[in-house]
Amino acid sequence: MLALLCLGVAGSRAVAQETAQPTQTPTQAPAQTPPADAVLPAGTSLNWDQLNVQTVNSKRTEALLNGTWRFVPAAEGATNPPQIGWGYIRVPGSWAAGGGFGRRGGGGGGGGRRGGGANALLARGTGPQWQSLGSNGSGVEHAWYERQVPIPTDWQGRAISLRFDRVSTDAIIFVNGKECGHVSWPWGSVDITSAVTPGQTADIRVLVAAIADSEMVGHFMQNAFIDVTYSAPQLPARGLIGNVYLESRASDPHVTDVFVRTSTRQKSVSLHVELTGVKEAGQVHLVADMLDENGNVEKSFNTEAAVEAKDVQTVTVSWPWENPRLWDVEQPNLYTLRLTVSGGKFDDEYDQPFGFREFWVDGRQFYLNNTVIHLRQKCFYNGDFPQVGDDFSEFGPNNGADTRGDSSDDGLQLTEADRKGYLAAEYILNANKYVAAQGGIVWDQKNRQRA
Repeated sequence: MLALLCLGVAGSRAVAQETAQPTQTPTQAPAQTPPADAVLPAGTSLNWDQLNVQTVNSKRTEALLNGTWRFVPAAEGATNPPQIGWGYIRVPGSWAAGGGFGRRGGGGGGGGRRGGGANALLARGTGPQWQSLGSNGSGVEHAWYERQVPIPTDWQGRAISLRFDRVSTDAIIFVNGKECGHVSWPWGSVDITSAVTPGQTADIRVLVAAIADSEMVGHFMQNAFIDVTYSAPQLPARGLIGNVYLESRASDPHVTDVFVRTSTRQKSVSLHVELTGVKEAGQVHLVADMLDENGNVEKSFNTEAAVEAKDVQTVTVSWPWENPRLWDVEQPNLYTLRLTVSGGKFDDEYDQPFGFREFWVDGRQFYLNNTVIHLRQKCFYNGDFPQVGDDFSEFGPNNGADTRGDSSDDGLQLTEADRKGYLAAEYILNANKYVAAQGGIVWDQKNRQRA
């Protein structure tokens, strides 16, 4: 449209001056700015040669890779990044202006926001790939990130990986030109051991795709069966919007997650342990040390478990526990599980905080630790808790919107509730996608399986 308007103006001028200047040449479009790398903003430094390695436990170390990265929008259909035209971006951060959805709850400043909010671009390069970015970044769905990382010399013989705490929405990771793996929303890690050499510097490139959900998104307050409205989904943030870590472990097979299930009725504790990278079937030995708030071992359990040759699997183990210190309202007794797994090429350790408690519903009564409890919810405000007499609150998005790409979560609030002895209910499922649709309820077999 702009080109047509320019031609119209030029044509009118030509008619008006036809007698005086019959040979006037037409107006030419301005030349396109050639590609060029951005200049690092004043007061900003890369510090890529400085790696602050922290000890996680006796088997694991990590280094935070947040800070300034190189950035460039990906050209349509291109499989490799451009040689020139790079800018700079802050990680964690979004290349599009936006942030997390409004969330219910309170305390701790609103729920552990990662890299949402204002556009994190520090400097733009030039070239045709930047034209689609627009003023707020929403015109770009694919972009490249790049930085260098020194691999510590003493990591020789250890498993090395990159961990992404929040990606919006998908990423392919390349290290020293080798494709090492993929990470999909919301988080994940990629093993890079075969692509790096301890004592040398590694080139890391990440191709991020920010793709919104293809389904219409419903919005409701409190009740999914009435007053539901629908709109096309939108990503509130795009890019590497969470922390990025370089990690090392003593062994390739390792623990990736542990769910601690406690029961006051059965006086028992169960561990659901997710194992990754098991290449040989066999037996592993598990030691579960229950540490008190001062780091002292209060109780210890051990057992053997069979594992399969499988990339990801879950092993469940249980033990009786007669007299644990219970977590309760205003009585926030907390333990830290220190789980050690050995044997079958395993040599790993994993820490998981937890409280020994059990909540259930029987008829119209709520029970916490074998005692009837009356839930008293705080007022709907995002301040500290508890207020006056309340013992319970809901946390999460304040509507039914799809949260792919949301850069915030309620981790800080839930941790604070744990430490204060405060009950919390977290929205973990966008239920309106499976319960209601335009025209009625659609809770059929297909949607039950999807949910």
